[in-house]
Amino acid sequence: MKKICLLFMPLLLVLSACGGMPEIHDYKWSMTSVQNMEDGQVIACGEEASAGYENAQQMELTCRAREGVLALEDKTNGLTYTGTYEVMDQGREGTAYRITVGEGEGVAAMTVYPDGGEKPTLILNLEGYVLNFFGE
Repeated sequence: MKKICLLFMPLLLVLSACGGMPEIHDYKWSMTSVQNMEDGQVIACGEEASAGYENAQQMELTCRAREGVLALEDKTNGLTYTGTYEVMDQGREGTAYRITVGEGEGVAAMTVYPDGGEKPTLILNLEGYVLNFFGE
């Protein structure tokens, strides 16, 4: 019996180490910038990034994900957009999601930095725009 336990111990350690990957629903996401994909221009930004983008509209946009439902809340204009998300690919570097919001379809990528030196990031590519978020 002891030999069997020792044989499976390394496998259990590997499996338990892989199970701790954070997921999109583990965070409340705050928008840092919105870029037009056509020319890369930043058209909107959060308060923290406003000094770097003088021509961009300042707005507060948050994103929450829970049980396959994605909610974008534009607190500046009092609007909420809902959609869905599902995992497309998950690896050591991050997770890719397929998303829909309204009639639009796109992808999202989430990256978490294991050393905690940088905030987790979420990037949504949707209907000609790239929305960048930091996780809290």
